[in-house]
Order: sequence, then structure tokens, then C-alpha cells
Amino acid sequence: MFEALVGAIYLNFERNLSPARDWLVNHFIKPSVDELKELELTEKESSEDSSQTASTVNADEATLWQKKAEADALIANNEELQKLVTWVNKKSLKFEPHYQPVKVRAFYLALIWLLGLTFARKLDPNCSPGKARQFFSCFNRACDVVLDIAFFDNPNTDPANVIVSVFALDFEPELKQALQQIQAELPDLDEEKERFEDWRQNKGQDWIEEIRKILGHDLQLNNEQRNLLKQYYNANRCLLEELNSNSNVTVTPTVREEIKNKLFGIETLMSKTAKPL
Repeated sequence: MFEALVGAIYLNFERNLSPARDWLVNHFIKPSVDELKELELTEKESSEDSSQTASTVNADEATLWQKKAEADALIANNEELQKLVTWVNKKSLKFEPHYQPVKVRAFYLALIWLLGLTFARKLDPNCSPGKARQFFSCFNRACDVVLDIAFFDNPNTDPANVIVSVFALDFEPELKQALQQIQAELPDLDEEKERFEDWRQNKGQDWIEEIRKILGHDLQLNNEQRNLLKQYYNANRCLLEELNSNSNVTVTPTVREEIKNKLFGIETLMSKTAKPL
């Protein structure tokens, strides 16, 4: 039965392993792990006295600061990635304090890494047509994702998931309009492969320049920089999840917020974030 369920989930995500994996982690693995962690933390707290708890807090805080320093060290010596982080910070400032700053910074970092850079690469004439079509299928899947959030991907029946299906955050209206225009221009990716390739060859470079102008970023990173950016993003995301979870990491609320305020771009140099162990 479980094998059939996994197969159905995999097919529902159009044979894309990444979202299928994430769905399984979020709905099966993570809840069980969180319960175990919470049980472990409860048992630990009941068996330790106040002095041991204080010692744990100090040790955990030092560990978290060290993880933050290690994440920042990934890009500390790369000028292009430092420029990107500066861009992220400037972009995010106009939304404070309406949204959590760390989430806005994470959004803009993902906007460049997952959308902007990939967009520029897949419209490049040197990219294979198959890979280009695979990327542009995201335009069709995006509409389904928004609808799925309301019910199919809403295990806790949270009204917020329905609200987000009614309206999306309009952070970049000009970019939104450009992407909608691209979506309207796209030929059928399965039935009109030749026409899609003609569209990509004839209009691809113009659209790359238009998206670059809208974002205010050149969307040019080499393979090493893209890999470092992925590592930096994932390291910050894991640290944020650790801070938000009910794990056995014990820190004071003040330190928790201080670290959050430095994730995804604030004070990226290791010397600024490292704390003594």
C-alpha cells in the first residue's frame, strides 16, 4: 500500500522526484522525527537541574553561531556572491516590517538562484531544447501548485493555505507581469516543440535582457559560484529550520532572534558573525 501511495505521489508531481520527496518528508518523516525530538527534549529537561540547563544553553548557542559562521564562510571570499547578498538585503528592506525579514531575504535569494539564473541558462541557445522545455513547464505547473496548496497540500486544514490560493504576495509586480506575458507567448511544450524552439531562439535573448533589467541583477554566475550559492542557501535554510523547530537545541529567545536576523544575507563575513566557542 505504501509503495502504491509513493507511486501515486510521484505521478501526481509529473514524475518529478524532488517535490515528491519533499511531500513524503513533510507528511511522513518530519512529523515522526519531530515527535521523537520533542520526547527526547522533555525527558532531558526533566532529568537535568538548572545549572546543567544553563550549560546546555551556552553550548547550543555557540554551536548555532558556529554553524552561521560556517555558512557565511562559504561566500565570504567570493566577490560576486557578496554582491548578490547585498542585492538581497537592499531588495528586502522595502518590505520591513510587514513581513519577517529573514523570509523576505530567503525569497529574494531563491528568486535569483532558482528562477533568474535558471531562466537565463535555459534560454541560452546552447542549452538543449529538452532541458529548456522542462524548465518552461514550470509555468504550467505553477498554477496547479497554487490550487493544490488550498486542499491537497493542506494536511492541517489551515485557512492560510486557502487565502494564499486567492492572492499571492505581489513583491515584484513588474516581474510578475513579464512572466505572465512569457506564459501567454509560450507554444504548447509537448505538441509544438519546433515552434517552442523557434520562439526560444528568436526571443530568448530579448527576454533574458528584460528579466535582467527588471531584477537589477546580471544573472551571471559560473558553476562554482552557483554551487557555493546552493550550499549557502541550504545551510541558512537548515539553520532557520533548526531555530524554528521544537528540537533539542536550547537557546534564549534573544539569541534565537539575533541569529535569525543575520540569516540569508545580513553580516555575511565570517568575522562579523563568529562567536567564541
